[in-house]
Amino acid sequence: MLAPARPPRSRLEEILRDVATFHRANPRVWELFCSFGQRAAERDNPGNGGLRTYGARMIWERIRWEVNVELRGIDGTRVRLNDHYVAYYARAFMMRYPEYAGLFKPRKLSSARKPPRGRESIDPDLTQHELLFEEGEMVADEHLRGIFGDGRAPDPG
Repeated sequence: MLAPARPPRSRLEEILRDVATFHRANPRVWELFCSFGQRAAERDNPGNGGLRTYGARMIWERIRWEVNVELRGIDGTRVRLNDHYVAYYARAFMMRYPEYAGLFKPRKLSSARKPPRGRESIDPDLTQHELLFEEGEMVADEHLRGIFGDGRAPDPG
């Protein structure tokens, strides 16, 4: 029997858990993100006079259209794409396809310093070292490799 998961200590942990849950339920979204990202990178690379970077949100909106308008859902079910997940899909894409590193320009993950929903502060046991570690995106990248790399999500704690 598995021990119950501990509550998230920061908003980053909370979002990573949510992304993992979403990905397990909707792997087709990741497939589409990769497909559209590769098409954009290959078609419009700077060598062909195209764009150097794209906004990951553009890919996300294309997926939203494809899934909910063209396909009318996945397995007959409409999919709600949470805009908070875009940055994590973009990071995972660039890790999975290093030849496209720089296709998206990820921002710093400010969620490492924010408390989970419904709490006024981050966990006091989250040390300054851990905050800096998370802020450097190393924790997020490690978890994203687990979520998107082999389809399984690691326990963020």
